[in-house]
Amino acid sequence: MDVDQPKKSQAVASMMRLLKKLYSVRLLRPSGIWALLRAWLREGINLMTILHYAARQFPERQAVCDGDRRVTYRELFESSHRLALQLRKQYRLEPGQSVALLCRNHIESAAALCAFSRLGVHVYLLNIEMAAPQLQSMLISRPFALVIYDEERAADIAILASDKCLLANHPNDRSVWSLMQDREPILAKLPRYEPGKIVLLTGGTSGNFKSASRKPSLAQFLYPAQAMLLDVEVDRYRSVYIATPIYHGYGLSAFMIAMFIGLEMYFLPRFKADAACKMISENGIEGATLVPLMLQRMLMHDKAALTSLRCILSGGAALSPGLAATVANDLGNVLFNLYGTSEAGFSVLARPEDLRAYPGTIGKPIRGVEIKFKDNDDRPEHSPNSGMLCLRTHIVMDDMRDAWVPTGDICYRNDQGFLFLKGRGDSMIVSGGENVFPEDLESVLLAHFAILNAAVIGIEDAEFGQRLRAFVVLKEGESLSNLELFTWLSGHVARYQMPAQITFLEALPMTATGKTDRVALSTIGA
Repeated sequence: MDVDQPKKSQAVASMMRLLKKLYSVRLLRPSGIWALLRAWLREGINLMTILHYAARQFPERQAVCDGDRRVTYRELFESSHRLALQLRKQYRLEPGQSVALLCRNHIESAAALCAFSRLGVHVYLLNIEMAAPQLQSMLISRPFALVIYDEERAADIAILASDKCLLANHPNDRSVWSLMQDREPILAKLPRYEPGKIVLLTGGTSGNFKSASRKPSLAQFLYPAQAMLLDVEVDRYRSVYIATPIYHGYGLSAFMIAMFIGLEMYFLPRFKADAACKMISENGIEGATLVPLMLQRMLMHDKAALTSLRCILSGGAALSPGLAATVANDLGNVLFNLYGTSEAGFSVLARPEDLRAYPGTIGKPIRGVEIKFKDNDDRPEHSPNSGMLCLRTHIVMDDMRDAWVPTGDICYRNDQGFLFLKGRGDSMIVSGGENVFPEDLESVLLAHFAILNAAVIGIEDAEFGQRLRAFVVLKEGESLSNLELFTWLSGHVARYQMPAQITFLEALPMTATGKTDRVALSTIGA
């Protein structure tokens, strides 16, 4: 008997399921094949190709709703194409130039991203809440041919010449919105260009950052789309609330996959738990892409408003076992945990049944992703199942093709092959000669019955070199003193893991991408 026969049979079964899924989303139907071929012949390989395909397959279906405004896929494609023509004509954009998008999630940012991609320019997706000095430094140092921005950053954009910047929307001034409406006939059609890069910036809203860039390609899209179809079964849903910003890798991936299968997308310019719950409830939205802190705040605000959700994709930050259990109890088996990096893309997935069996897991690598572990000195670990997680996949930055990408996360793998985060390699502190991870103390704090949320950072200490400082949010109706919590912790953590300070807050500060704002925490007085 062939010992590999079970694996071969499983592979065949997976392929058959994938073919059925591709048929269900119309791609393998004659009309879908023809629509994709026409889109490729006209647009080349870029984001406009996906939008063109969706406009032919789902012309009258809602593409984006960003409040009171809605556009269909046909309207979004036609507007994006007009915008590309106008940008080329009025701003003389040429392939290979660099441009920037400094916007929140809305119709104009979606159209501008597709139009930029169609023109073969390199698109820098900038965090709308980037610190002003950092933003201005970037605008000065990089020769952007055009920056499209939201009005809230007008003061910072003023350092640029007027012909180098364009508002996303404005009732009177020229803007992306007005160019999208322009019906002036343009005789020249757009030629097919080599795809430009999409550049994501990592490193937060302040401090140093690094860029991760890649060109749109079928290879990069294949394995994440396969995981979304086979494991998450996104083809079963009709609508999705994309809470994560498109300028973040997680939000960008959600936007691309939603377009590809014709989902109705819902945006809010800023995340607010009350507005998000209301929108989900009123529209019967079935899917959502969130980070854990957003999900927690929505459950606290009105969990009854979330009962229409059949699929919640959590990513961008660590998912606590307690939150996963709360979702399972309140909403059922709807929660998926996604793990990835800007450099390597979406790479690891935990399904609802995985989270029930192994609370806290980030899951297993998706198809097409290899993993290995290294120590902090970039040497292979003595144990093949723990250390800094490194990924190898087709979804990598252009200058790291076929290379192992270090994630910076310290992980371990259990006997069943599930991965667990231990902490960030760069967040580790040395306290009295001991290596300490803030995330370990966070996990212990979250196990306390009275604690809703917790975050831990490292601080300087004259005696030990470094110590931990904990920030704690209590559940409604609970009370807990510093002394009581210190006493409880003494029985749950080692001496060197004990925090030097505990600060109680009403809520943890949150960045625009929904993560705990640790920079803001470091500025809170002791």
